[in-house]
Amino acid sequence: MGIIVGQKPIVGGGLVFCVDAANPRSYISGSLDTFNLINPSITGSIHNDVDYSFLNAGFWEFDGVDDIINPGTVFTSTTSKTLACWFNPSSFESGNTRHMVTKWNAGGSKRVIQLNMNNETPIFYISSNGSSFDSISYSTTITANNWYYLVGVFDDDNNKLKISLDGGNFVEKSYTAGMLSDSTTNLNIGGQNDDGSFIGGIAMAQIYNSALTAEEVLQNYNALKHRFQ
Repeated sequence: MGIIVGQKPIVGGGLVFCVDAANPRSYISGSLDTFNLINPSITGSIHNDVDYSFLNAGFWEFDGVDDIINPGTVFTSTTSKTLACWFNPSSFESGNTRHMVTKWNAGGSKRVIQLNMNNETPIFYISSNGSSFDSISYSTTITANNWYYLVGVFDDDNNKLKISLDGGNFVEKSYTAGMLSDSTTNLNIGGQNDDGSFIGGIAMAQIYNSALTAEEVLQNYNALKHRFQ
């Protein structure tokens, strides 16, 4: 896999997508493209002047208006998934949802899966049919200008939705609506096709074709946390 931070690797099994602003194999400052570290042939295009910061080894800065990174479809499989990202919100707007990692087009009824925040509350959303959806939120609110590792898990085998913040224990709930919808709508980082652009920094986004365990989520957090302290 070759994605190692310090002495510890992030979990490699099931990882199908990973972009990292600090890794020159994934992004070089000034470029308009990002590259999936798992499959470099999958590129992401940067739209509307997403800024770049060299702090914390490197991260992308989103203005909350129209900044977005679009890696394309990325996946269409409908079974278990894990979405994860390192993010740092710079501000919040009351009643306004902000999207970090999203394969979701509400306007076209092509909802699939997403990580976002509603005000200061992290939320994980999923849809089985492209129109209706279910969600789970994390009980701890977040604050501006701090780094967080947010993970959402769709566990198809056990019919569960799970969410974790900074490697902590899962908050979970039953989910009986079935598998993911099979929309080919694009994955986006830092925004959604129709609303809710993120305000702040995103350093890394990961997608697994599997349901990470609590131990694996904690391993990922511990492998990278020193970079954001």
